[in-house]
Amino acid sequence: MQNSELHQAARPLARATPRRHRGLVLLGAGSLALMLAATGITAALAGRSSPTAQAHKPSIAVPSRTGVAAVTRQSPVNRSVNPITPVGPILADGTYPTYIRDVDVRSARITVDVIQVFENDAAVTAAIEDGRSPSEAQGLYIYVRNQNSRLRTLLVARHLRISFADGCDAPRDRKAALTELAKAAAKFTSLYYYQITVRNGAIHSVNQKLAEAAC
Repeated sequence: MQNSELHQAARPLARATPRRHRGLVLLGAGSLALMLAATGITAALAGRSSPTAQAHKPSIAVPSRTGVAAVTRQSPVNRSVNPITPVGPILADGTYPTYIRDVDVRSARITVDVIQVFENDAAVTAAIEDGRSPSEAQGLYIYVRNQNSRLRTLLVARHLRISFADGCDAPRDRKAALTELAKAAAKFTSLYYYQITVRNGAIHSVNQKLAEAAC
């Protein structure tokens, strides 16, 4: 009896059947697939931005082929830098015939209307071009054309010189000179125009001129 039991215990274990072997292979493959899927999901989540980070990105509408605007995301733009466009002088250096429209004594500024002045034969030609009859334009020795109503306000130089058509000069003190000029130009009249000299964006001299015959 004991010999029979020992003989049975000494028998080798039965080999797994082919069906059981296939089951074990399928179970191992399934476990590996689950592990790979979990790894891919983790990597995808790590590469995506958080909803909070995406919420702070501005969106812009981009035309699509279907006619419906698609929304895309773009990185924020730094709006703190404002480019400064260089501004040139109101009038370049030179001498200009003008009408004076305003004199600001306190701020030392003069507002002018730049005009065109023609003399002698050029005055007759310009007057006819502007619609005067030849007989009316024939007696002109000076003619003023003002086709642009733009006004320009310029600073006045510290050492300003002003002379008037009667031969008198304004005081050398800038405030006193501007005060006299303001009185002369207070009531606009086409009888006078003012020739101004501009340097470095400021008026350095003002000369009052007759724009038509005095008599």
